[in-house]
Amino acid sequence: MIGPCSALGAGAEEERLRFVEAALQKSIIVEEVELRVLAQAHAIREFLVDAMELTERRLLLMDVQTEAVEGAGAIAIVSRPTLGG
Repeated sequence: MIGPCSALGAGAEEERLRFVEAALQKSIIVEEVELRVLAQAHAIREFLVDAMELTERRLLLMDVQTEAVEGAGAIAIVSRPTLGG
């Protein structure tokens, strides 16, 4: 019978521990990469939200400018002098 203290048992246990340690290291690396990806995704989301807000502001400004131009045109038509005077 081979016990845990035998050379074969000790070598197999060391090999198993090395395998587990390597798996844990890879798992840690994967988790670090996942955290970086999540951080990048969050940064991209913030950028897109800012871009949407700026686009909304720009559209509002364009509406105000359009109304101002239309208003100025109406004022120009009303205040235009007539030929007969």
